[in-house]
Formats: sequence, structure tokens, C-alpha cells
Amino acid sequence: MGDIKGYWDDGIVDMPHIKNLMNHGTKFMNVHSTPLCAPSRYALLSGNYQFRGRGMWKLGNANSFTKDQMSIAEVLRTKSNYHTAAMGKWHLGGKIQPNGLEGDYDNILSNSKHDFESPVVLGARFLGFDSSLISFSGIQGPPYAFFRNDYLDTNSIKFWREGKYNMTHGTSVIGKKGEGASDWDSTSYDMTLVNETRDFLDDHMKNRADDPFFLYFATGGVHIPHSPSNDFRGQYPTHHMDMLSQTDMIVGALIEELENRRLLENTMIVFASDNGGLNGLTGSNAYGHNSSGKLRGHKGSPYEGGHRVPFIMRYDGVIPAGKEEGSLIGQNDLFATLCDIVNVEIPTGQAVDSMSFADLLIENRTQYQRRKRLGVWKMVDYGRNIAHETIITPKFKLIHYPASERVELYNLIDDISETTDLSSASSYHERLTESLLIELKAIGPN
Repeated sequence: MGDIKGYWDDGIVDMPHIKNLMNHGTKFMNVHSTPLCAPSRYALLSGNYQFRGRGMWKLGNANSFTKDQMSIAEVLRTKSNYHTAAMGKWHLGGKIQPNGLEGDYDNILSNSKHDFESPVVLGARFLGFDSSLISFSGIQGPPYAFFRNDYLDTNSIKFWREGKYNMTHGTSVIGKKGEGASDWDSTSYDMTLVNETRDFLDDHMKNRADDPFFLYFATGGVHIPHSPSNDFRGQYPTHHMDMLSQTDMIVGALIEELENRRLLENTMIVFASDNGGLNGLTGSNAYGHNSSGKLRGHKGSPYEGGHRVPFIMRYDGVIPAGKEEGSLIGQNDLFATLCDIVNVEIPTGQAVDSMSFADLLIENRTQYQRRKRLGVWKMVDYGRNIAHETIITPKFKLIHYPASERVELYNLIDDISETTDLSSASSYHERLTESLLIELKAIGPN
């Protein structure tokens, strides 16, 4: 949240397109992802807490959805004929034909036991996307290649060693060794997705203009490695900040594509992050830029800086413009909210942890009961164990570390930076800690 001006104004990167999105929409101050990116993608698309998934994030043997779980894209497509597409970082897994991953990742694309002439099973199409251009690990790891509609989208494979490579659009960075397309360029990743989105919108207008569409766009920024294109490199003291500027440009480019096709007035835009910032790892702190702003912690942390994220919604003429909303919301709540707004009934057994907040967005809606608690977990060992877990109420927050049974309690209204642990401050706080821990265990994976 500290990356983006308009929250606490401590970010130093100019982001005019995201600021414009705020001015035309509603800015949410108390929305939570998970502390890590892959389970947040599952929670967003499934409407479930992260522990209900399988914890399978890499291309290999399965995806993160269990057998009978549906994504928001599949529900919208089957229930209301939405034209659906996914672009960008996937990190939701998939199965290589015919028998899953054989061996290790070093030769994942060239392995003779892997059939990439056939589509990846349990990929984007399985989750309800009519079309897709995705990379299974974003720009962070192998395979460094795009998959179009679940088919490998290259005929030329190269083994990439860690390092920097001069490419057409800038200095591409490989952070982990592995195979990929021979023309892989991390600096052009986002613009490739914008171009693909342009093609999707053209196809939509030509062939399905009377149908609604749902597009899931997952940028490469601002994950490591920070490798801005030449157009943005050097604007700011760090490549991390350059990538923030580039991400803002991506937002502006996508909105422009909607405007050019006269789609903006009837399109809802949701902007969100998948977890908190990287803080010291970016190098930006030395220049006065703290990705967490006033929040304690960062990606992977149980503190607010790990999972309280920027979240903006715009729908001109429907969602209030220039509004700031402080209600407690989980990203898993977006599933029920979208279905509510477009009058799609959620199938039985789906999105079980999702609560609609449509009444905060649409005038004269009957007011719903607000969320009174939200669980956040950091799962490790492919979802089998809990590193730490959190329960958040509109006022208080309890953190629990199962390995040590240590607990912490914070008052987020008076102490959003979580400086003072109240778990043993008084008999009242001790009783509150005990009751919240019982609630947390009741809603969690145990």
C-alpha cells in the first residue's frame, strides 16, 4: 500500500493512471489477500480461504483447485455466457501430459517424457477461461515461456542460466536457472500481455459483442526480478520503482483499450495486489520509499504489511467516484460480490468463504451484514502445515504461531502499525485473546 500514492502518500513514484482510477472509483483501505502470491490467486478466483486449495502452484502434477471447485470465470461463463480470458502470471498449477512432471525442472520443456504437443491438463481452460496467454511462474522461475490456451507457445527451447541478458526491449533478468523460450524477455512481459488483451477485445467485439466479458490480467510487476523495459529504466533510483511506473502505464494502456472500443462505460475495473511489498529487498527504502507505508511487515509476514493490500474498483455511473471505504474485506469476497452485481447465482458448494459487499458499491441496495471476522493463513509444505495464522475483526487482530503456540493481539483502530502487543495487557485482553484463538481454530484448516 505504500507503493501507491493516494493511500498514505509516502510512495514517491508518480502513478497518474492508478490515481485516476481512484478518482473515478472507490478506494478500499481494509482489504486483505494472503501473505504470499500464489494462494492469493487461488482465494481471489475460488472465493475460498487458501487452505481449501491443494497448494499446488507450479506446472507439474496438478492445479490448486480441488476436483469440484469452480473459478469465478467458470461460474460467469456457464451461468451468464461470459466471454472469459486470462493473461499473465498463473501460479495456479497444471498437469503435464501424459503422467505429470518426470524428473526435475532443469529440463522440463525438453524432457522426452513430457508431451507439450498436447495441452497442459488442469490449466486455464479447466478453470473456465475461453482463451489465455499465461506463464506458469510469471517471470520468477522456469519454464520461461508463454502457454497459449494451455499449449506451449514456442518451438525454440533454451536453457537459461541465472543472469542478465541484453534483449530487444531492455535487460532481461533470469533469477533462477531453467528452460524457456529462446526469445524470453522479462522486460517485454507486460506489453506482450497488453497486446494479447488488445487482440482479445478485438475478437470479442467482432464475434461476441452482445455478450459480457471477464478478463483476469496478472502483470509481471512488481515481482522480482525487477527488469523494466528501456522506456522506463532509469526514471527512478531503483528498478523496483521503475517497475511501479511501468505497472501504472499498463493500467493506463488497458483503460485506453476499453475507451477506444467504447467499452469503458459498461466495464467494471478491479485493481488489486496479491500480497504486501518486498521492502528492503527492493533497495527503494534507501531513497525514502517503503512499500508497506505505515504498516508493519512485508510479503510473507503475518503483520498488516504482509496482507493488507491496495484495492480499487471503478464502474462509472454505478460505483461511487472518489470514495474511501474502510470495511473489513477479504479478496475471496470479490467472487460473491461480482456474482451479486451481475445477478448470477453462486452454485451450491462454491465460494464458501466469500461474502458480497455489493451494497457498498451500488446505491440504494439493502445493507448487508458486514464481515465480522476474516482469517489469513500462511501455509507451507504445499499447504500441509501452518507457519502462522491470523484472525481479523473490524477492530482487533490476533496472530498465532502454531509451532510455538505464541500469540499476539493488536488494536488496528488505534495501532495500525502493530507496535503494541495487547495479548496480556489486561484480563479483558486475555479473555479476548482466548476467544479469538478459539474462533480462529474453528474457521481454519484444523
